[in-house]
Amino acid sequence: MTAPLFNRDVLLPGMDISRMTPALISKGIVLRTQGLRVLLSGTGLSHDAKLIRCGSQWFVGDAHMGKVAQMTPLEKWEDDMRRGKARVVVYRPIGVTPERMAMSAFYWQTEISGQKMYDAKAIRHLLFFYATAELFGIRLGDEDRVFCTEGVKEADVRGGGYDPYRKPNGYEKINPTPGTTRNRIVGKNGWRTLAVVPDALTEDGKRYSIMI
Repeated sequence: MTAPLFNRDVLLPGMDISRMTPALISKGIVLRTQGLRVLLSGTGLSHDAKLIRCGSQWFVGDAHMGKVAQMTPLEKWEDDMRRGKARVVVYRPIGVTPERMAMSAFYWQTEISGQKMYDAKAIRHLLFFYATAELFGIRLGDEDRVFCTEGVKEADVRGGGYDPYRKPNGYEKINPTPGTTRNRIVGKNGWRTLAVVPDALTEDGKRYSIMI
């Protein structure tokens, strides 16, 4: 039997998970939102998702390119890790109760999964117009679609009632990206709202960890 890579006894519904893959689009997202230094260091994030539990089964709330948002079995992420297709990090919002996190996960499951299409237009815009959009507070993409980080943020705000993507001044982050996620984990400019869950991966799983 294949050893698990995630420590399911430590995971909580509503924790978030990010990954980086060898794909060119992943590298492009990291380069555009986190910079060359982060890309070369191997500590960048290119895809954000939500951990969801249904009974005893764990899923990842995924918004993938060209697809309707879906709940991916956690075992599929483990398979991708073993095949060298992904490295990951699990984290949680600081100061948020498990109950509110579970509400965020339930929102993703009931209001985003199977309903909202991936916002490919927003990803194209992020790669080329991100700085301009942020400067003028313009939301990129389509209102009825979501890209990965945007779906996570929507579930947190509308489902859980918290917003780890907000700016230090309290204002909304209009176009949150995996770069925003990384900044909130490392505490860029002293603003840290997300914390890595150190024991979320088993000893076998830690080989695939992104060391932010």
